[in-house]
Formats: sequence, structure tokens, C-alpha cells
Amino acid sequence: MSIGAIAQAWGCSRQAVSKWAKKGMPTSSIEAASSWRLGHGQRSARVKLLPTVTAPEPVLLDDVADPSVLLDVESPEAVRARARKMERAVYAGYQRRLQADDFEGIMAAIRNYNAAAKGRADAEVAFINQQKERGALVDRASAINSQNRKLAAIKDHLTALPEAMAKRCNPVDPDLASMVLSEWVEKTLRAAVEA
Repeated sequence: MSIGAIAQAWGCSRQAVSKWAKKGMPTSSIEAASSWRLGHGQRSARVKLLPTVTAPEPVLLDDVADPSVLLDVESPEAVRARARKMERAVYAGYQRRLQADDFEGIMAAIRNYNAAAKGRADAEVAFINQQKERGALVDRASAINSQNRKLAAIKDHLTALPEAMAKRCNPVDPDLASMVLSEWVEKTLRAAVEA
């Protein structure tokens, strides 16, 4: 975009836009220039800035474990799916207003998007809490304790291996077999700790 086009879109002078461009403001698009100005505190009462809004992530049908749950309007899974859909719809409205250069409408669309994003975040939290209650999600401490118990059992089995297998591996010299197997167990455990 030209400096004149940006100045016209913002309703300010070409000199002001030129000054900001010299400070590093990108002039590739009005959105990039507006984002730069918002991030660098270059504001003017006469200039209408276009805040940036990030697109919501697309939701796949695979994200819904049981589609029949969506028929229950009060289930956290259904609320989450509706909140995600609403966020995408509001974002699409924001994009239409942005392309139409409807500056007053853009501000309203941003307020709506922020409300929809907050609603989606609340729905996500409610869904996560429901999953915890069902036992589908486990807190971090429980997961770590479970892993530690499994690893302790593997470690105990490995450390008992040299003594149990020494005579079977080398009936003539079981002490040598026990020493070799012990070294192998120590290397294995060391490699597991380092990984």
C-alpha cells in the first residue's frame, strides 16, 4: 500500500504516516501498519486503528467423542461445541467488516469477538472440569505418581535379573555372568535416567 492510501484510510496526514514508516512501520497492508502502531504506541485521536484479532482454531467433528451428547443442550461438551462455533461465526463477521472498511462496525465486532472468545474459554474450562469429574482426565501429580510406580517396578525387575539369571547364563562361572548382567542393568538404568 502507498503512504497516501494509509493516510486516507486513517484520516491523517501523509507526513505523519511517512514519519511512522521511517520508524519501521510496515506499509504492506493496513492491518500490518495498524498492528505496528498499536504495538509501538503511535496513537492519534484522529487516526482509526484496526486492532488485530487472531482467527479461532477450526474444530473437527473428531473433537466430539460422542455426537449424541450434542443433543443435550446442557452438557459441557455441547456448550463447548456451540461456543467454538459462535467464536468462528463472530470472527467471520469481523473479517467482513474489516474488508468493507467499516471502522465503527469493526470496533463492535471486536467487542463481540472478545465476548465470544471469553465464552469459549469458559466453556473449555467447564468441559475440562467435567472430564476430571468423570475420571477421563488425571491431574499432573497423579500421572507422575502412576509413572513412578511403573518405573519402580521395572527397576526392581531389572536389578533382580543378574542374580536370577546368572546360573542359567553361565553355569560354569555364575559370578562372571552376574557381574556382566549387573553392568548391563546399570547401563540400561543410566540410559533411562539420561533420556
